[in-house]
Amino acid sequence: MITLAHVRVPQRKPFLWDYSAQPKESVSACNACGGTYWVTLADRDRYGFAVQTHCCYSCGLVFLSPRMTAEAYAEFYVNTYRDLIAWYSDRPHDIVKGQERYAEKLIPILEAFVPEGAETLLDIGGAPGRTAFIIADQFKVIESVVDPAEADAEEHGRIRTSFEDWKPFGKWDLILMCQTVDHLLDLKGGLEKVRGLLTDNGIFWVDAVDWLYRLRQTGSVEGAVKIDHTYNLTEASFERLLWGVGLRKVRKVYQGPHIGYVLKKGDVGKVEPDSPATLRLLGEIRKVQASQKR
Repeated sequence: MITLAHVRVPQRKPFLWDYSAQPKESVSACNACGGTYWVTLADRDRYGFAVQTHCCYSCGLVFLSPRMTAEAYAEFYVNTYRDLIAWYSDRPHDIVKGQERYAEKLIPILEAFVPEGAETLLDIGGAPGRTAFIIADQFKVIESVVDPAEADAEEHGRIRTSFEDWKPFGKWDLILMCQTVDHLLDLKGGLEKVRGLLTDNGIFWVDAVDWLYRLRQTGSVEGAVKIDHTYNLTEASFERLLWGVGLRKVRKVYQGPHIGYVLKKGDVGKVEPDSPATLRLLGEIRKVQASQKR
């Protein structure tokens, strides 16, 4: 029996958006492993919306089902998402400054791995593109940004569409997916697509919320899930997925609740995962980190 903790929604005026009226679809199989048996963990998210969260019994992927359709999510990101974040955090959502701070932290992580002679950068889910601009300027490459929600997306190398719908036109030496992978509707397919877009010596940066870390912080499943994260990755489930699609780790980074990876192309399913002993040690370290942030 699973006991559901009550989600703690901030005490302020209700957010005026009707989630119940949005078109939805059910998930028939785990996106990572194809499993069809899972455990239901919660029936509300952190905003108080009535969304069910499940955990695949085979691989540990945590995901939402039913969830909004692709069309509903596209409209949500254009018209609702940033207002919802600002309402929940009770402060304006300054995405430009946030991207500038993010880029400053990312540059020293990438600089040892950007291939010599790199010419191109692709930022997936890059919003206004400030992170891409700063990184491109640092490494003297030409940037492109794919994002479904930017009004100026057709200007300055910006492409306004979802990554799943986008028809690529080349390969890139440096690909970024900054705090975006949790939002994909086709998680495995999206990572496979990225692998196919990398040049032979290219690198891929991706990071995600470590859901187990967030669960330890909030103390409830409902407090650790939200409708904009269709998938919730743990360190183990994320690395299993990366290994399975042929992305080889060259650097792992802990940044608060996020885990980031610098990756290169490898053989599909032929990269040895970390040893169980190492993962247990890192898990204990993450427990300590999560408790310090509370």
